[in-house]
Amino acid sequence: IEGNGNVVRNNFIGTDESGTQAVGNLGDGVEVRGSNNTITNNVISGNGRYGISIVHVDTVGTIVQHNVIGTNQAGTGALPNVLGGVAISDFASGNLIGGISDPADVIAGRFDEVQGNVISGNGGYGVVLASGASGNLVQGNAIGTSISTASVLPNHGDAGVVIFHAPGNTVGGSQPGLGNVISGNTGLGVAI
Repeated sequence: IEGNGNVVRNNFIGTDESGTQAVGNLGDGVEVRGSNNTITNNVISGNGRYGISIVHVDTVGTIVQHNVIGTNQAGTGALPNVLGGVAISDFASGNLIGGISDPADVIAGRFDEVQGNVISGNGGYGVVLASGASGNLVQGNAIGTSISTASVLPNHGDAGVVIFHAPGNTVGGSQPGLGNVISGNTGLGVAI
């Protein structure tokens, strides 16, 4: 996406139409360079780089919600993006990965009510914030687990979430439902 105010919704990006087999793109599943774009309710798995890459100083206000990134459509098995799940870099700021995810909805299996993403099963980090990315929010996601958070689907980088030369970002939050489940990854949970 190189533009403003676009919506990417209900797609299979890097998988077949059943969301169970990887037929990945060689690059990123989705690359965002622009403001106020929304990526929601997609299967973004099996791609040759990151599932989603949010880059450039002018990339502000991206909303990424209710996607499975690195898993099958059901969120129960791995279909890795090679480099990782979500990367925010190059001074991109003010972007939201996830949102409020009431644990009661997860426990009850009401996944349509959950704003967070499943970011699991990837070949590298689950989420990486780097190279001056600032003021971004990572909230209400399952990072390293299945959609129900009951079983492990590890990301295989050094950590589930990495913040590297990127100031003023928030992982989780004080309001109920804003915390992430960051568990089962092959490295650290969070590395700063």
